[in-house]
Amino acid sequence: MGFGSIDIVGGGIVGTTLATELLREIRKRRLNIEVHLFEKQGQLGIENTEKSFEGVRTFWFTPEEVRFYLVSIRAMQDLASHFGTVAEPSAASDAWVRISANYRPVGYHYFLTEDEFAFSQGLESVFRDEHVPVEFYSCREALRFDWIRNNFDLNAAVLDEDAWIADHFDLDAWQRAGFDLKTIMNKERVQMSPICGYVRVPVAGFVSAGDVVASYRSVFESLGGRLHLNTEIIGIKTEGCRVAGVDFMQGSGFIHTKPTDYVVNAAGVWSDRLNERFMGERLGVVPHRRYPLIVRPPEGYRTDHGMVLLRQRVIRPDEDRIWLYYTPPDETPGIEDKRPDDAVFDTYFFKYIFPVFCHPERPFIKRAETLGLYGGTDRRGWLGHYADTADECPFIGRPRPDILENYAVSTGYSGHGIQASIAAALALTHEILRLDGDPCVKIPERYAADRDLTRSAPDHSRL
Repeated sequence: MGFGSIDIVGGGIVGTTLATELLREIRKRRLNIEVHLFEKQGQLGIENTEKSFEGVRTFWFTPEEVRFYLVSIRAMQDLASHFGTVAEPSAASDAWVRISANYRPVGYHYFLTEDEFAFSQGLESVFRDEHVPVEFYSCREALRFDWIRNNFDLNAAVLDEDAWIADHFDLDAWQRAGFDLKTIMNKERVQMSPICGYVRVPVAGFVSAGDVVASYRSVFESLGGRLHLNTEIIGIKTEGCRVAGVDFMQGSGFIHTKPTDYVVNAAGVWSDRLNERFMGERLGVVPHRRYPLIVRPPEGYRTDHGMVLLRQRVIRPDEDRIWLYYTPPDETPGIEDKRPDDAVFDTYFFKYIFPVFCHPERPFIKRAETLGLYGGTDRRGWLGHYADTADECPFIGRPRPDILENYAVSTGYSGHGIQASIAAALALTHEILRLDGDPCVKIPERYAADRDLTRSAPDHSRL
């Protein structure tokens, strides 16, 4: 094999699952390779993993992606079985009692336009081959479900949101305060097509990201993995086109160097800083702040129907609360922790959330005003980041083998790192260890790490 040490940078769920799956395969094949996991914080998974949506679902874009995400979801449905079927019997048995993803099946509900509905039907055979009983309904058929009929109006219309904003905000005052109204109120309105049909995918749910990370950590350490907390990778040593060592700081601020044979960058929204430092260029991973709004539903509103997707916006019911997530496309990207100005925040809400879910005259969500979808919310604010790429597809694999042959990335998941984490770990393990035969999980072609997206701006349509 020629390896002595493999180093994973980033202790979120993507890096932790990768380090552990690598080590499991190494132990299974009795290879003499160390796996090191570096995390700059004092605990694994406390950056964006901890702040995540915690929803897992399949994508609809290609058959490859459907199969890819099903791997992760099925593993998280019964994480103990996932480990128990392939782990060595000699692994510490007391670790298994702590293995759980706390998976809660809820299903995923799509309300689709005519084109979207026709496209989704084209993937029915893929789901059937994977033994996933996807259900397709016309609007008329969907209204037979009480929770849809009582909670949603499938004949809803989206009217002129800019006019509504102008009626409810003092835009002159905003302009005097220096806000760029051309950016805030972009007149290029998206044409909204009527809802044509409804699709339910039963293989979807919520997991505890903290449980997944803790489970993987217990297995990683039980198999002899080397965990480095409070440790930041600051540079690399190279020999020709190969990484030969990593420079890191731990606690005291002294710089240490360790030899390595392979480095994987799983640093999420910070990954392009390392890409530039290691390769001299960025791939195009752009951090954008994620904004949730939390509202209390009115008496009698159903909150147990699972996740709902309508035109790239998500409703997540959560017992007695409803979460709405979005990313303002016009926001200047960056990694900051300050809360945005309330007025700008409200405008983003009314510009990008409100037009999709409701309008005072014809809301998609019935009793939307009672729900608080016109600005009155229990909580609102900044919550973690999306690591966006220009096409909203992650980078998985070796980005520039001509520059660094033994350097790979697993990043740019744009909020979908949890549902991709196990599949990506299994696929990358096969590639890094150069295993024979076909991989058990294939990296979707559109996720190739060597595609060039540095000149593009993120398109949030896939969020």
